[in-house]
Amino acid sequence: MKMLFSVTWLMIFLFLMPFTVANVGAEPTRQFFLEKTDVTEPNTLSIDVYNTTFQNTFFNNAQNRNIVEIRAHLLRGELMVSPSFIGYKRGVKPNLAAFGKVFLDSDTDNTSSFRGGAAYDMKINEEFSLGLNGEGMFDTDSNIGVIGSVGGYFELPKTEGFGAKKLQIGLEVSISLDEDDTDAGVLIGLRWIPIPLATIDFIFFNDAGGNNAPDSSIQTPAGVRANLSF
Repeated sequence: MKMLFSVTWLMIFLFLMPFTVANVGAEPTRQFFLEKTDVTEPNTLSIDVYNTTFQNTFFNNAQNRNIVEIRAHLLRGELMVSPSFIGYKRGVKPNLAAFGKVFLDSDTDNTSSFRGGAAYDMKINEEFSLGLNGEGMFDTDSNIGVIGSVGGYFELPKTEGFGAKKLQIGLEVSISLDEDDTDAGVLIGLRWIPIPLATIDFIFFNDAGGNNAPDSSIQTPAGVRANLSF
């Protein structure tokens, strides 16, 4: 199953490549881990080329290793593909999008899960914005739960010394409820866009909560996620 999923991901990537052209890059259509209401522009690929963020019970199912993720425009929405999940997102109304993701457990090769929900963005002023995600989830072991997430993001003044097009600091908090437990996760990070083509996220604090998540950590950084948009 794991090999089949990887081959499928590779075939989709090779299929999409001929339809892409060199465009001015854009930010990823996600925040650190919360989904934004944006979708990838037509004829554009958004690729996480490097990702060492910790496993996070609520935000994704990836282990602490480099996980490549590809996003591409599809049917007025966005196709999301990685070795651990396939998903789709589409705008419903201004500042509102619906999305769904199917995850495969790469350790057991026999457990899959589905998460579906909505994302809402709110721009308070030129510097500060909020993001909300609400999700329902269930898996093949008959576990059912819901996840509520909120993120706050503040754009820092541009500093010539960094040569940055954008510097943004953010805090994301999630609460997960299922039949057996209630957990909360917290993440703090910095988004650096040195050039329009590239976005680099530095995660400085990550507390995923839950029994299978790593301990809380403050590191420099706790995780790095680099994205290129073509």
